[in-house]
Amino acid sequence: MVQNVYTTSTSASIRFSGQMNIDHLVMFKESTSSSWDTLNVNSGVLTNITTLPIGVSVSASYSGSQNTLVFTGLNSATIYEWQVISSCASYNLSTVISGPSFTTSDPCTTPSPLSTTAITATTATLNWGAAVAHHYALRGRVQGATTWAFDIPFLGTNTRTVYNLIAGEDYEWQIRSVCSHDTSEVSAWSAFQSFSTLVNCDNTPSNLNTTDVDLNIATLSWDVLLNAQAYEVRFRKSTDPWSANIHTITTDTVINKAGLDPGSNYLWSIRAICDTTNSISSSWSSWETFSTTNICTAPYNLMVLNSLITLTEASLRWYGPMNINYYILFKETSSQNWDSVMVNGSSVTDITLLPFGMSVTASTSGSESNITVTGLTSSTSYEWKVISACSELNMSSEVSGANFTTLTGCAIPSNLISSSISTTTATISWGGVTDAVKYDARRKQSGSSTWSYINNLTSTSRNLSGLTPGTTYLWEVRSHCDWNNGNTSAWSSTQQFTTGVACTKPTNPGEINITSNATDFVWDAIPTGSWGYRLMYLKQGAAWNTKIVDTVSTNIYNAINLDPNTTYRWRVQGVCEASGSNNSSFTSFRYFTTISSS
Repeated sequence: MVQNVYTTSTSASIRFSGQMNIDHLVMFKESTSSSWDTLNVNSGVLTNITTLPIGVSVSASYSGSQNTLVFTGLNSATIYEWQVISSCASYNLSTVISGPSFTTSDPCTTPSPLSTTAITATTATLNWGAAVAHHYALRGRVQGATTWAFDIPFLGTNTRTVYNLIAGEDYEWQIRSVCSHDTSEVSAWSAFQSFSTLVNCDNTPSNLNTTDVDLNIATLSWDVLLNAQAYEVRFRKSTDPWSANIHTITTDTVINKAGLDPGSNYLWSIRAICDTTNSISSSWSSWETFSTTNICTAPYNLMVLNSLITLTEASLRWYGPMNINYYILFKETSSQNWDSVMVNGSSVTDITLLPFGMSVTASTSGSESNITVTGLTSSTSYEWKVISACSELNMSSEVSGANFTTLTGCAIPSNLISSSISTTTATISWGGVTDAVKYDARRKQSGSSTWSYINNLTSTSRNLSGLTPGTTYLWEVRSHCDWNNGNTSAWSSTQQFTTGVACTKPTNPGEINITSNATDFVWDAIPTGSWGYRLMYLKQGAAWNTKIVDTVSTNIYNAINLDPNTTYRWRVQGVCEASGSNNSSFTSFRYFTTISSS
């Protein structure tokens, strides 16, 4: 039996059976050649009979009567002939037995073209063009790795699906032809073919948040999602149909929405795009909802608290939404420039640089807001207006309040007069001041630092009592042009008066020049001075209503029309004021008797 076992591009294996332990002459040649190359084979031992072509070698093996020869170094794509002769002795040869001719295959070439199809997150199908080969070897790895993720040494087809790949990774792979039953004859490895597994996009973006919501804007945000190349957001007003969804693709994690309708409800959701090329996306998130703010309500019921208007202060009030900012603008009506502050509750922030000495304080109670502006100019008309500011982009129109005028400075009282001065009383008076509603007066003794005050006088005079006789007093007065003491004049110039000295009782009374019908009453003049003296005399034992009372300006009095030989009694007192309000006590009664007539 003679047969061919296999051929490759440079090798071939032949087999024949024959008598054991004898020589067999094996001859082979290219079919186009006229010369045979000859070998002697005996039980697996080879002996070259002729010189073999360069590069050609032969190996032999046997098993019983079966002999196998392997030729290497043959020419590719070449037809070879071979034959066998049994040689029992040099003179005892068998007939020539020809084996079937064989043809070496074409040279072992690298498969091409290469392609990768059916790529998923964990699998891919690798393809290559068929080549003349006994089989193929395949290997692949993650790009940049030093170890092979798969290494398949024997493949009989020109396609292979690989499994258990890593999602979202870049891979490279090579293929080569194996043109022998072992690896003795192989092609070069192909160039690397690259592919990327699809990313895993099972997770949905999370922590959806809507911030900076205002009248017509809102900011949509979410957390970064690994493997996401982009995000798709769908957005619409909650009352709109499904077809109104607006889809936006972005690589950022924030979208600013503008042009929204005030006071409207909106909803939005998002999904991740993990592969923009292959349109691999996650599922949609649940809907996130928000509402834009309403148009900011304008302030209302603006009012000036007239009872609190003073020379330099004004209190203003308005009503509006709670817990928002208000811009208050005010100016003198004759000015072109507005001063402005921002108020929120009791907090006040100057927007413009206020005039020197001017300040604003604020308070709130529910929807009511109040401010007090101090440092205004007296006798000046002001205008003011308020703007509600629910946010920087959501402000009401301006609303003007009624103009107000600060008070004119209350005039200092003039024409001060001291009158009706006695030892313990006096009357002070002054000219009335236009627009004054009340007055304050104060007095003190000359040389004292302590004033005594008389407040809230509604007339232009005051009676003073309880004064100390013979004492100089100083007094001043001021006017109030409002009841809240906010418009008060300065104190007037100082006036003074002196109370009268207490009248002293005359001393050393006596009688001189007594006659039957007259006498002179005398006494010492009062040393501190007096206006006059008052005398009283009557008969001893007569009724009280018979007394005679008279007033003189000197310290002597001539009593006449007396009865002769009659006893009288008399007394005198000092009169220190014409009004009679400052009199001394009377002296004790003195007695005398007129001379009898003869």
